[in-house]
Amino acid sequence: MSPPNPPQGGPPLTRLSHHQWKKINQVVTEIHAAESIPTLERIVADLIPKIIGAEWVVWNEHDEEIQLDKVAVTSGYEGICHPLVPVVNELIHTHPIVEGLGMIGNLGKDKNVWSFTDFKTEQELRKVPIWHEVYQHIAIHHQLLTQLHANDSRGVTLTVHSCSAFSEEQRTMVAVLRDHLEIVCRRLAVIEPMNHPELGCNILTAREQEVFMQLIAGKTNTEIGIILGISSRTVEKHVTHILSKYQAENRMSLLTMVHRKQWPANGN
Repeated sequence: MSPPNPPQGGPPLTRLSHHQWKKINQVVTEIHAAESIPTLERIVADLIPKIIGAEWVVWNEHDEEIQLDKVAVTSGYEGICHPLVPVVNELIHTHPIVEGLGMIGNLGKDKNVWSFTDFKTEQELRKVPIWHEVYQHIAIHHQLLTQLHANDSRGVTLTVHSCSAFSEEQRTMVAVLRDHLEIVCRRLAVIEPMNHPELGCNILTAREQEVFMQLIAGKTNTEIGIILGISSRTVEKHVTHILSKYQAENRMSLLTMVHRKQWPANGN
């Protein structure tokens, strides 16, 4: 069987039920109330697994070579996770998602939620050193990974682990929570502030900044609505305001401005 061909622009998101949104909102409230990184780490490690139905979640801080130097893991799994960090660091270059995205030396360029099987078939996965030496021994056969980018030399990556395959709903729930986590990480200065002059965000409202960050990540209006919990029509209005403020004719013009850092006169 040939290896999977990861979709351009990242895996598609799916609609969530009212019950799933209710569960997410409980965690989102906790996330935005966090006043310190240790508090945020514990929310990630202990609340997210319960909400999305995973075995355990790890908050990984690392350098540009994806060498882990700080991890926060779901309570009760510390004895399993911490001894494996040296082995993970040694074999990280064989990690299917890290390898597939070219993450080493290229942090934070992708903000999607990926799984092992987006890059390897189950048969191929069994031959990967990091799976054979790490995940197989702890009966973890499935993982979701998403990046919270700090800068060119430091990063935070979330990994979600399960014995069974993740559903598209679970992946979407992680994507929604990931974006709220990044907003709070920026506020707590784990990640550079969103009003960074390199992005020209100082001319946008708080909600427009959130939509803007999804726009430049290539998300559609529907996907942005799912992530932010608003309607596609509301997203469309925000996009119209953003394009107007940047004096951009369309999304492509906006992306060109971002790439060239050419902001309008009333921006940076």
